[in-house]
Amino acid sequence: MEFTETACAKINLHLEVLNKRDDGYHNIFSLMVSADECDLLQLEELENNRGNDIVNIRILPKGGTHEWLMSTVPLHENLIARAIKAYFAKAGIGGSVVIGVQKNIPAGAGLGGGSSDAAATLRLINSHLHYFSDDELMKLASTIGADVPYCLVGGYALCEGIGEIVVQLEGILQYWVLIVHKNLHISTRKAYEALGRNTRGTYSSIEIENKKKLFKEGFIKGDIGIFKDVLKNDFEEFAFHMYPELQSYKMQLKSRGADYAAMTGSGSSIVGIFKDYDAMRKAEKWFHAQEIQVIGAQIV
Repeated sequence: MEFTETACAKINLHLEVLNKRDDGYHNIFSLMVSADECDLLQLEELENNRGNDIVNIRILPKGGTHEWLMSTVPLHENLIARAIKAYFAKAGIGGSVVIGVQKNIPAGAGLGGGSSDAAATLRLINSHLHYFSDDELMKLASTIGADVPYCLVGGYALCEGIGEIVVQLEGILQYWVLIVHKNLHISTRKAYEALGRNTRGTYSSIEIENKKKLFKEGFIKGDIGIFKDVLKNDFEEFAFHMYPELQSYKMQLKSRGADYAAMTGSGSSIVGIFKDYDAMRKAEKWFHAQEIQVIGAQIV
């Protein structure tokens, strides 16, 4: 039985915000992939008790390039803790959980680090307690955060609704990714507000369906070139206005051989997608020389 789970970074190759819903959330249309920059979660203690609903949680830092982040997030705000509480509440049990985290994914980067950790936590607990089916676990994931359902399954996927509708894609993309990250914080709430979406759809259903066909074809053929001209991130305009350097990073990635470059999520990381590994490494060295934080990884 496994006692560890990897929590991989997610990347939005494409992200459109379609409309605002009556419940205040927004419907999105996104193309997501995973990168092999991952946190590692270890289940160190798990006890369940049907006699009460009290849940004791400890989250322990266990190294990693961003271990310091573990001490900056209060327990009640940590998505790992929220995932544990949600699981136990849904199961109607109490108990205690201790999870160690090797933290490598930066926070506030649009890489889904917290969501991926939460998803890995759900997988870890359910592999031991077996309370929920895969479908039930997906529904539970959607109550924790918009990216958690995707992170639960990972890989290549189209995501719709508020993120809870996840359709995995067949194929393979043998590309490298260079993630440029400068510890800039962009408020997701303000980013959505800046778009000014109303309840009417911004993009037609025909547009969305045509893009889906292109994405599916590109993944089957393993060629991002088939659909890269329709890729976009609706949050870029707002983020680039706040931090013009982000736009310059995107331009630098393109000029240094990236087949595609864009912001991921609501920011603030800029990702460059490279078919040529050597070109990616040369770009990585250039950013290092400018004392700009970068992470080299592979799409998985």
